[in-house]
Amino acid sequence: MGTPVPGALVSRGVHTFETVNVTLDVELDATTQMARIRLSGPNSGWYGVGFGAQSMADEPYVIIVDGTSGTYQERKLGKYSVGTSLSSSLDELVDYIHLDGYCQVELQRPLEGATLEHYTFDASVAHATLDVIAAFGESSGLAYHDAKEVGQLTLVRADVDAGSP
Repeated sequence: MGTPVPGALVSRGVHTFETVNVTLDVELDATTQMARIRLSGPNSGWYGVGFGAQSMADEPYVIIVDGTSGTYQERKLGKYSVGTSLSSSLDELVDYIHLDGYCQVELQRPLEGATLEHYTFDASVAHATLDVIAAFGESSGLAYHDAKEVGQLTLVRADVDAGSP
């Protein structure tokens, strides 16, 4: 995503899941119709976040990150299962980094889901609260989680001036 244009409308929210040591930072750009998603979690095992859900039983769209390699995947969870792999709609904006025991990825994708199974973000409202879930697993591959947490991501819209960081 390039430098915001004058008057661009961007909604942003950050939520930290304390129990699983995962931070979710989302920016929704109504002008470019793109979502920027920054994830940070343990650099061992795997971690993931789900959107529009309060539990796995809601069968949400999730992004799973391998904390060791920084690779990521999109999935549609099944009811208490890893569900199905989805076609990738994510682009990596910068190479993943390992810093102070965490693996950080910065991704971008269109607001509209690539399929009905992908989550569609809504940047048309000035203030929104989104149910989110997160999990962490110590295994090297996606498997049953060792910790999980439910939260809410509050998105607030602000005018972005050109030249803002």
